Amino acid sequence: MKTENRFITRIVAILTLFLLVSCNLPSSPPDPLSTEQPTEANTAATEEAAVFAEPAGGTFMLWTDNSYVVYVPAGEFDMGKDETDPSDHAPAHAVTLGGFWIQQAEVSNAMYALCVSLGVCTPPTHETGTPNWYTDPEYANAPVVGVDWFQAEAYCEWIDARLPTEAEWEKAARGTTGDPYPWGDAEPGCTLLNFADCLAEPAPEVVRTYPLGASPYNLADTAGNVFEWTADWYAEDYYTASPSSNPGGPASGEARVVRGSSYLTSAEDVGIFLRTSQDPETERADLGFRCVLNGELLTEDRPVVPACTTLSFELIYPAHQWPGQEPVTPPGASIKTYCIEDNGIQYGTAVIELEPGTDPSQLCITSPNGGLTCTPDANDPLKFNCGGSAIQPGQWVTFDLCKIPSLPPFEQPVCPIFYTFIPATGMCEYGLTIPVLCQAPNVVVPGYGCQPAPVNGECPVGSYQAEYNGSPVCVPASGAKCYSQFCMADCPEGLVFNEGDFCCDYPESVDPVCPQGYTYDSTFQMCRPGMPAQANCTSVTILAASCPAKVGCWITTGGAAAAPVTTCVYPCPAGVGNGGPCNP
Repeated sequence: MKTENRFITRIVAILTLFLLVSCNLPSSPPDPLSTEQPTEANTAATEEAAVFAEPAGGTFMLWTDNSYVVYVPAGEFDMGKDETDPSDHAPAHAVTLGGFWIQQAEVSNAMYALCVSLGVCTPPTHETGTPNWYTDPEYANAPVVGVDWFQAEAYCEWIDARLPTEAEWEKAARGTTGDPYPWGDAEPGCTLLNFADCLAEPAPEVVRTYPLGASPYNLADTAGNVFEWTADWYAEDYYTASPSSNPGGPASGEARVVRGSSYLTSAEDVGIFLRTSQDPETERADLGFRCVLNGELLTEDRPVVPACTTLSFELIYPAHQWPGQEPVTPPGASIKTYCIEDNGIQYGTAVIELEPGTDPSQLCITSPNGGLTCTPDANDPLKFNCGGSAIQPGQWVTFDLCKIPSLPPFEQPVCPIFYTFIPATGMCEYGLTIPVLCQAPNVVVPGYGCQPAPVNGECPVGSYQAEYNGSPVCVPASGAKCYSQFCMADCPEGLVFNEGDFCCDYPESVDPVCPQGYTYDSTFQMCRPGMPAQANCTSVTILAASCPAKVGCWITTGGAAAAPVTTCVYPCPAGVGNGGPCNP
């Protein structure tokens, strides 16, 4: 899957992680890119309090869902706009807010789809009369729409965040200058935002497509593209009684505040101070959201772990069309079992002979009793020699012989949304393209995101110099990896920590991902169109052969000089008198 990222080369981001965990790092921090394991000395935890240095406004940081968040510093700004006539955005008034991290762009289809795939979020609603952008890979990095307030809030909670208050949203989008637009006071134009008549086919645009329209804190698309939910209840006269410090909206209401504008909005309605509202149980095709990190997360003793960018599941026959509903006759066969002893260890084998006319290439042989490996006989294609833990001498064993229909020539599969088929591996791989805000001489380091290069041999406060692919790079001293058992890497619900790649991955229990229109059939362990059909199998349960009983002889040794000793010897020695048969 390929998604346009036209904005990448136009944004320079200095990505410095300011979350310093309370792990005791060595006096000379280890290279995080090295395979050397940390020693006991450098993994010891200390009782020192975590240090949080407030970053500059607009500083980027990578978050767990592979989104970038930017910092909006604490302080005062002018909210609203004075009007001669009564208005819900008047009067203009000074508001003081604490510092906060907010997502730099709206939550995208790809990001939301990951939450849906884990069963945490529910799919968006497709509005009749508009294209289904959510299922179109070309819109993977366009903002998700068709979600109500509760769906938006659920996603934010999943990444340990929340919807922004109305005041937070306006400050992040407007800054402290009081300008009517994120970019200043210049008239709206199609190089600044996606609004009415900019696109031949009105639609949400890939996020960050309009870097010239970014806010003073580098937020993208706060004007145009899609409206955004906020946390506040709506009241038309709220500004007349709004608190001057950290306002959170009315205590109750019937509608939630919606801010911003959309791809359908006219030029006169894209002012960043404008307000509107929406029933929280409803959704629209031009309404999305972004999240604000919970404040307490900024000092917790844990690293920020992004979601893995490649979440892969093996597909057996991922691209072949199943031949309709044609009947498939279960295979017929005769089965004989044998017991073999090797160095005193007994194990079972079996020989399966197929009926004449059976195509061995269409046969799948398994057993519910354990592992079973069956290989064709070199001299007879209708004969299979089988072994494995399923065949235990003297125990009942079931053989499931399933006939797989003929498969047509290989065709390129259509993988699910945001997945790409990789011919070399036969897999549909999670192909989410994460826009990396990184420009030379900055360096993209896996697991760390975009990191700055040293300037005059110096790195930013809280970072030290390392090397990646031969290039010098500044890495946060807190590290992406944690050097203490007390520093836990938390992943969003449904994902598990992948220590090897240091990212949040799908758990092994998740069923393989099938191409669109296919369903995973656990019987055949493959993807097939529609719902799984009834298995065409023959099941045979037989008693596995036992090894022949050993029969030895009682032999007496010793004479007058020593006490005689009688033992059971197997096999019976030739030419030696014995006291009769025995079982060794």
